[in-house]
Amino acid sequence: AGAPSHPPVDVAQSSQGVAVAEDPGSENASSPIEVARREKRIQDRELEIKNLEVLLETEAEMKRAAEGKNAELMRELEDIRAQFSGLKVSNKHLSQQIAALQEQVSGEEK
Repeated sequence: AGAPSHPPVDVAQSSQGVAVAEDPGSENASSPIEVARREKRIQDRELEIKNLEVLLETEAEMKRAAEGKNAELMRELEDIRAQFSGLKVSNKHLSQQIAALQEQVSGEEK
């Protein structure tokens, strides 16, 4: 008399990689439809994560580009401010020269 024989049990891999006995009476057993649905949800979530990663990288690239453009515009603004300051000085000098010439001309007319 040998050990009692057990009927063969089908074993399937769950999405977590744990072997689950395909025993219809077991609470852990999942129907093929449930497994397929679970796998589909996992695939959908993975795709959503992948899309979010792409979106995040795109936004990061846009931010870097905007920061670069901002730095470029700041340099340009500083250059324009320096030019404007130089023009104000030139204008002041010209105004002084004009005033001196007007004085000279009015002095000669007397």
